[in-house]
Amino acid sequence: MRGLLAVLAFLGISFALLLNTLIKKPDNANMLGNSITVLSSILAGSFYSFSKNNTVLDYIVKIIPQKAFMDFAASMQNGSALNHAGSMVYAIAFALAMFLFSVAVLRKKYVKCI
Repeated sequence: MRGLLAVLAFLGISFALLLNTLIKKPDNANMLGNSITVLSSILAGSFYSFSKNNTVLDYIVKIIPQKAFMDFAASMQNGSALNHAGSMVYAIAFALAMFLFSVAVLRKKYVKCI
């Protein structure tokens, strides 16, 4: 359970760092981050499951890491976590990609300032 919380925290921190790196005003970054988080959590099925009728929406749901995280947590609860380990790897890789992109942008901005 601690590992799930650590992955979720890493995902949140890397997303927040990305938004604060790309958006100049902290208030705007915070409002956009909250909106995106709520929307993507709803799409991932945290509160309501969508039907499989819309292919574009299904593709978006497959991309967001919250769905992969929730799939792994559900499979862990059912006792088949090893069968869905790829979902957790995807969520960690997505968070790592956001973190590394944020670090690269911050380095570029920092070198420009000095």
